[in-house]
Amino acid sequence: MPAAAQHFVGVSGGYATNSLSSSIPNDLRPVSQWGNYGIVYKFYGSAPLWPEGAVSRIGTGLQSGINFTTRGYQRDSTAIFRYRAVEIPFMTHFHASFWKIRVIGAAGLYASYLLDGTQTDLDPLATTPTVIAEGAYSFQSIDRRFDYGLRFGGALALMLHPIEIQFELNYAIGLGYMRDPVIPGQYTVYYRFSQMIFSLNAFIVL
Repeated sequence: MPAAAQHFVGVSGGYATNSLSSSIPNDLRPVSQWGNYGIVYKFYGSAPLWPEGAVSRIGTGLQSGINFTTRGYQRDSTAIFRYRAVEIPFMTHFHASFWKIRVIGAAGLYASYLLDGTQTDLDPLATTPTVIAEGAYSFQSIDRRFDYGLRFGGALALMLHPIEIQFELNYAIGLGYMRDPVIPGQYTVYYRFSQMIFSLNAFIVL
């Protein structure tokens, strides 16, 4: 008898390493941050891709949700910029399950919007990062707060019905620009965010 389709609702939290790439040489350094969390939904279809009676079951599914994440970068030894963002990912899943283990491959898209930011000024003469001032970042007219891009990764889930614990690693590549690259009287410069995030998701099977 074919397995029934499954719906999952859960919460997510994780640790992210963020970076910013530029089309011209720049001393842009990655920054890492806890405090990445969200509400997650996933759906697995009932039709297996593996013959009935096999040891493992292979299938497909979808995962989405609402994430609140922190992005950012360090500019040489003078400043650290962090931005809080709301993000909606839409991922396809290819999964194989056996015993109480599920192995997942994922790929998809995301869209996000920067809510606010902070700027931390550093002492450039200090041998270790030393804060000299910190405050809210004021978005400029050339800043682009909306972003979109590709997201892919994998996960390992432990199935403890009706609970499922999922250890997930994702990498996101921004396709939008952090700033308007066409600035009159200046060089055309392209900046793009990227993010690697390790998260722990806890689901309830509905």
